[in-house]
Amino acid sequence: MAKNPAFQFYVYDWQTNRKLQRCSARARGVWIELICLMHDGEPYGHLTIEGEVLDDAEVARLVHMGYQDYKAGLTELVEKKVLKFTKDEIPYSSRMVKDEQFREVRRAAGKLGGNPALLNQDLKVEDKVAPKVKTTPSSSSSSSLSSSSSKKKEQVLKEPDSIESKEPKDEEQKTEELPAWQVAAKRLGAKERTENG
Repeated sequence: MAKNPAFQFYVYDWQTNRKLQRCSARARGVWIELICLMHDGEPYGHLTIEGEVLDDAEVARLVHMGYQDYKAGLTELVEKKVLKFTKDEIPYSSRMVKDEQFREVRRAAGKLGGNPALLNQDLKVEDKVAPKVKTTPSSSSSSSLSSSSSKKKEQVLKEPDSIESKEPKDEEQKTEELPAWQVAAKRLGAKERTENG
C-alpha cells in the first residue's frame, strides 16, 4: 500500500496540550520535526527508517539541528512525557499510533462494504485499536438531512418484510419530500400542461 503523503495536524491540540506547552520553543521545534520523521517510520508513528532505529546524531542531522540543541530539546520532550518509548526503547508518538490504528479499522470496515454496525458484520480488532469516536456529518450533508429522510433511512435498515408503506395523504406532502429540483420540474410540467390543454 502507498504511503500517505500527509498527516492531520490538530492545531487546537498542538496549542493546548499541557505537556507540550510546558516545553520550550526549541523542544517544540524538535517535536514537530520528529513527527515528520515518524510519519515515514515503520511502523507508522515510530522514529525509525525502514524499521531501523536511528541514533541521536543521525536524527540531529535529519532535523537540521546541531547535536547539542537537538539533544537538549529531546531531553526536554522526554522529561515532559511528550515523547514515548516502546518496550524496545523505540521513540514514538502515541497520537500518531492511535490515528493509524483508527485508519486501519476504517480501512478494514471499508473492505467489508462500509460500517460493520450497519451491515451486522463483526470486525475483530483489539480493544485498544477501536476507540469510540463520535463523528458528525459535514455541514453540507447536515443541512440537507430532514426528519423524513432519516425515517426513510430507518426503514431501509429494517428487514424488508417489516417495512410499512406510508403514502402521503395529499399531493402537498408528496412535494415536500422531493428534492427542490424535482419540485420545480413537476411544477413546470404542470404549468405547461395547463397552457397546452
